[in-house]
Amino acid sequence: MTFQERNVAAYLSLFLLALFVMVFVHQSPTFAGSLPGHMIGIGGALVMFMTLAYPFPKRILKKRGRQNPLTKHILYGLTGSCLAIIHSAHKFGSTIGLILLATTFLVVMSGIIGFFLFRKVSRTVKDQSSDLDLLRKRFEEQEENVKACIPRLRSGAMFMPLQDSNNENEQEMERKCQEVMDIAYSIVDLHYTVKVFSKLKALFSMWTGVHYFLALCLFSILIVHVLMVFYYGIRWL
Repeated sequence: MTFQERNVAAYLSLFLLALFVMVFVHQSPTFAGSLPGHMIGIGGALVMFMTLAYPFPKRILKKRGRQNPLTKHILYGLTGSCLAIIHSAHKFGSTIGLILLATTFLVVMSGIIGFFLFRKVSRTVKDQSSDLDLLRKRFEEQEENVKACIPRLRSGAMFMPLQDSNNENEQEMERKCQEVMDIAYSIVDLHYTVKVFSKLKALFSMWTGVHYFLALCLFSILIVHVLMVFYYGIRWL
């Protein structure tokens, strides 16, 4: 997602939040059934259904090395939700409309939370894995020093003060051994951190399933809502 696309998504999120807050201060019992209301509602439904184009091309485009369609999925979802709230005009007279409003809020929030947290964790795992690879490469480059330091470690000489501080060779070896130990400790610590964040990433992957389930509920309710509109008639015709 580019910087401009992130800005658009942020503004849409703030606008959607403002629309939800307006539920408590504004209601229009007739706008949803009017011609402009229905046009906005139809537009919102179409845009929301466009978000369903994400799961299939996601895998196809990734294999071909092209842009992940997640960006459009987010923008379509936010835009469609905004249009849906405007269409409802914060009307509480319809039970199905109220359920649809609440489900829309849950779907959007689950998507936003899942996207930002999962991306943050994924980026952390990627950066730390890269650092871990660099440390392992440095450790491998110290192979000769490692072999020279093993006898000192076994004898405990590394943990004892030097007897002759004027012995430059001994001091140099002490410095190299200490560097090797620092790299080894860093590898162990970073490996543990990567392992923990990888488990956290797997946990957040389950959040995607929650988002999919809520989205399925949303579209099911949306279809019922549309059928009820046609069943009870369209007032402006």
